[in-house]
Amino acid sequence: MTQPENKRRILIVDDEEQTRSLLADMVATLGFETGQAADSQAAISALRHEPYDVVLTDILMPGMDGVELVREVKTMKPDMPVIVITGYSSVQTAVESIRAGAFDYVEKPVSLEALQVRIRRAIEFADLAASSAEYQRRATVDALTGLYNFGYFQEHIERDVERARRYKYPLSLLMIDMDHLKIYNDAHGHTAGNRVLIQLGELLRMHIRKADVACRFGGEEFAIILPHTGKKDAYLLCDRLRILIEKTRFDGEEVLPSGKLTVSSGVATFPDDAESAEDLVDRADQALYAAKRNGRNLVEMYNG
Repeated sequence: MTQPENKRRILIVDDEEQTRSLLADMVATLGFETGQAADSQAAISALRHEPYDVVLTDILMPGMDGVELVREVKTMKPDMPVIVITGYSSVQTAVESIRAGAFDYVEKPVSLEALQVRIRRAIEFADLAASSAEYQRRATVDALTGLYNFGYFQEHIERDVERARRYKYPLSLLMIDMDHLKIYNDAHGHTAGNRVLIQLGELLRMHIRKADVACRFGGEEFAIILPHTGKKDAYLLCDRLRILIEKTRFDGEEVLPSGKLTVSSGVATFPDDAESAEDLVDRADQALYAAKRNGRNLVEMYNG
């Protein structure tokens, strides 16, 4: 969601106090809030601790100059537009700053009209980038659990299996299914069932490794992709998750046959069990259903 224009904040960076004050007055006249930094290091600190929408910086400053600041800002906040102020009429200086990642430049003496056009364009750019990022997030994230969705899983598993094939390392897949969710939903309703799914999604997200990818596969079924993980280690991780879930308190779980909410899981590994992503999903699913057949609240490895 975009902010009201009078809430937009512009960070003004210049080593000359008089110039900073003049620019701040001009920016305030245009209806924006301002912050000031006397050098690049102060600007970086301000960006780390305060919200800003645009950076307006001079090129020539002692220490880290404006071009270096642009590079640093784009590393910290890739979508943050930076407008560079140059005292040169040199196209080379402007080109250097643009190559470094600046959104635009304005020449001294800075006119109010030129500043207004560039700041408004920069804000429009930032809004578009934010909207695009939010659209991308919604397209790949399950709205209920906050985990990645099935579409993201399909794309990711194909890519990860091919990468594992190319670089010759194992990749494992966990398929996890909640036991007796229908009984729970019949007793408490689907809204309560959704709360359980949300809680389970949060548990999975909090207790997998940074490189692992947790997805909602569909309904009450989840999938976790484990790069660089052989079958034994995948089994151990999956069983730790199973035990964690069994020990976790879920509201209303006493209606379930065991009195506890539990999950059944299947494990399959590339290349031991499958030659393709499609085969890997199928083998992990077969192992999952073996866990269901063998009494639930179990982890089974594929043993084709």
